[in-house]
Amino acid sequence: MLFYERESRTMALSERYRVKPSPELIERIESLLGPGCAVVK
Repeated sequence: MLFYERESRTMALSERYRVKPSPELIERIESLLGPGCAVVK
């Protein structure tokens, strides 16, 4: 899922975009978009 903070809107993605949330993936996302931007729930 994606959360658009400015719009307070959540968007569910199709199964085609699902990934396994590994620590390496979170680290890479945060290196691109900033610390704390990727959250696994």
